[in-house]
Order: sequence, then C-alpha cells, then structure tokens
Amino acid sequence: MPEPMPVASAPPSPLTRATPDPVPALPNAVGRTVDFVLATADPDRTDRLWPADARVYDTNPLNLVYGAAGIALFLDEVTGRVPDAARSWMLDRVREVSLPPGLYTGAAGVAHVLARLGEGAEAERLLARAAPAAAVLDDPSLFQGLAGWGWANVVHHTRTGHGDALQRAVDAAERLIDRAERSDDGWSWPSPDDPEGPVPTPLGLGLGASGPALFFLALARATDAVRYGEAARNALDFELAHATSVDGALRWGSDVEYAGSRPYWFGGTAGVGQVLVHAARELDEPAYLDAARRAADGTRALLTPTHGRMWGLSGIGEFLLDLAHVTGEAVYRERACAAADGVLCYRVERPEGLAFPSRHLRRLSNDLSTGAAGCGLFLHRVATDTPRDLLDLP
Repeated sequence: MPEPMPVASAPPSPLTRATPDPVPALPNAVGRTVDFVLATADPDRTDRLWPADARVYDTNPLNLVYGAAGIALFLDEVTGRVPDAARSWMLDRVREVSLPPGLYTGAAGVAHVLARLGEGAEAERLLARAAPAAAVLDDPSLFQGLAGWGWANVVHHTRTGHGDALQRAVDAAERLIDRAERSDDGWSWPSPDDPEGPVPTPLGLGLGASGPALFFLALARATDAVRYGEAARNALDFELAHATSVDGALRWGSDVEYAGSRPYWFGGTAGVGQVLVHAARELDEPAYLDAARRAADGTRALLTPTHGRMWGLSGIGEFLLDLAHVTGEAVYRERACAAADGVLCYRVERPEGLAFPSRHLRRLSNDLSTGAAGCGLFLHRVATDTPRDLLDLP
C-alpha cells in the first residue's frame, strides 16, 4: 500500500501565494502533461505501459493506482480519448493477467476505467471473473478491499443498469455491516493482521472507516435504502470520534494510535473531509458540512514533501475543490489554487512535455498515485471547475 509521508506544518493563517494566479497557465500545463504521457507510452513492453512508481512491478501493469488504468483515466478525462495502441494493450493484458478484485490494485478499478472507455462488456466480464475472490475478501478497505469492490459495482450498475453488479455491491455492503466492530464511538473495520501481529485500527479514506462510509453513501443513493445511509453515519461517527481539534481545526492521523496528524487524502484529513462533504449532501446533515470546513482548516500546509494524489498536495486540493463546489464559498477554491501552485513547483520540463516525479522524487512517473496522472487530473479540475473524476457519488 502507499506509504505515508511527513508533512511540513503551517500556521493557521490564510494561505498566500508568492506567484501570480496559476489558473491562466493551467490549460497549457495540463496539455503539456498530456504530451509527455502520450510520448512515453511503450506498448512493446508487457510489464508496464507507461513509466510509473516502482510499485507497479509489485502489483500488476493494469491497476488504477500505479498502472495503465489510472493513466488512461487521466487521458480520457482531459482529452476524451485514449490512443488505440494503449487501449489494445490494456485489453490484451486484461485477458492475460490475473488480477485481485480490489479497486485501486485490481479488477474493480480496471473495470471502472474500461467501462468509461466504452468497453462495458469487457468490464462486466472482468468483474464477474473477480467476484469469487471478492466473496472471500478479508480486507474491508476502499483501497483494495470490500468497500472499493462494492463502490465499483455500484458505479457499474448506475452506468449500465446491470443487475448482477448491484447485487454484488449489496453483498459487499452486508458483509461489511456484519463485520463492523461496534462501539460507543461508532463502527470501525480493523485491518487484517500483519504477519508480525495485530495492527492499530486505521482511520481515513484509503484503509479506514471513511472508505466504507463512501461506499454506503453510493449504495444508499442507488437503492434508496435507509439502512445504508445509517451505516455511513455509524462509520463517520467513528472517524469524528478520533479527530483531534487544534484551534477549531479538525485533523486525523493514519490510525487510532498515531500521535500526530496528516493532511493527506489516503490516510489523513483530506480523505475524511471528502466523505464528510458527500455525507452532508446525501444525508442532508449540516453538521457534516461544518466538520468538513473544520477539516479544510486542518489541511493547511504551505508545503508537503510530495505533490501526488494519495500523499500530497493534489489530494488535498481535490478535497478543497469538493468543498468549494458544495458550499459555493470562494475561500476553498482559493486554497485549491494555492495547492495547484505548489504542485507546479514539482514539474519537470522535458522535451516531450511536462513531467512529474514519483514518491521521494526519485524517478519520473505518470501514475495516478504519485505522478503525472494524479497531478494532471487535479490541475485540470482547477482549470475547468469540473466535478471529481473518481470517487464521486454515482
């Protein structure tokens, strides 16, 4: 799974930029990022299609987080098409590679992107093949477990009307409800034990209770079932019970024993904040929107060690845009623009176009988690004021 990064904390004063408003420059920056991605595809390789974080070799070449699916999502969102050679490469690999069922590392995420590209029948076949493995998943998480599998099936049903997909989502939700650990704080889902022993209960969107909460909200919308809305409330109760408040700002760490806090999307404040925004809208609960505003204050970091979606400025900025869209309050878009300005500080000028480095800034990467796809999607969203490309409610 993605590893956490440290953060340089900032005082709770309003963020300011030393450079001019970055928005006018963003369309060109995004276009040149597309140029770099297109120029660096290598369909003659079978181990990966694009340069990516080294973890693509530990997972599979197709996955959403490090592989071709996340980069194809970027190209489709920005340009409306994926080159035929890349599409053919993905379809060939789908038929050759054995994928786990999860959203970010497996079949659910790849199927989501294939359906978006018009390959709905192939997406359904992939989900159907993965269903037996999903039925015995121990992992509850959004990242690679039941919540992510369920979310992808809700979206597939909404897009195609396929009844099997909705039933797969309901089955996943019922398993999550049955396995939830119930306490006065709410519902939580401990991670499967590490080979070295038990691990603390995680918090946040990637591995914590916010992931099931987001899935339950999507399923509640698709089914009109009050049961799933209440499950989302119980999951968010647990997250809110484990927030820390500093000068009114809410912050979360990566698990219940973590002494500090992190502003990030995968395991920290921005991810919880995203789900609070969705819950406020779906459940008509103003208290969640108030908590999301306080979470936005908790993400104020003038600089982070990386720029990516999962553990960097792009993920923080995505949450701020969510909040701006729902509240209509300009301050959150202004903070997202400041995050975009920070992301651009990491750009690398190359003859092929604009590139971004991966985690630890060690290599150029096009992937969704650490590199050009995740950064480009965020910058495109700032420039065009469009909805979230992934993990919005269907």
